[in-house]
Amino acid sequence: MKRKMIIFSTLILIMFNISVFKIYWIPSDSMKDTIKKNDFIYVYQLPYILNYGDPQYDEIFVFRYPLDEKFDYVKRLIGKPNDIILIDNNKIFRNNEEVEETYLSTLVTMEDFGPIIVPEESYFFMGDNRNNSTDSREWGFVKYSQIKGKVIKVLWP
Repeated sequence: MKRKMIIFSTLILIMFNISVFKIYWIPSDSMKDTIKKNDFIYVYQLPYILNYGDPQYDEIFVFRYPLDEKFDYVKRLIGKPNDIILIDNNKIFRNNEEVEETYLSTLVTMEDFGPIIVPEESYFFMGDNRNNSTDSREWGFVKYSQIKGKVIKVLWP
């Protein structure tokens, strides 16, 4: 009986970790210096599995790539539904206010972009390594249903 309880508890723990939290490996430098190539990240998925997550500006998320959902991408949330996004003179403006990007460690250069309005149930994401990132500027918006979870921390190295 004790052995069955241990096996059952172990299975519950494994299922909890698979569905609630997940570890992802990062194959590119698109989020450098925040997350580097070959880092492992810990992602909290439960709110997005159950459709009650509330994505916040500047948080980093894992989502299914909008052009081919068999791939997962990791980017920072820049725009929410109905936001107006504009990139002008290497600065991002959200709803006519400059976005302060204290998480960027290096000066970035970006082509002017927009203005665009983020559609309902959609989000605008960008990589921190703006010069080496394909993101919403290139492939468009991410639907809420495509968000898999929020990055909690870099696990390794």
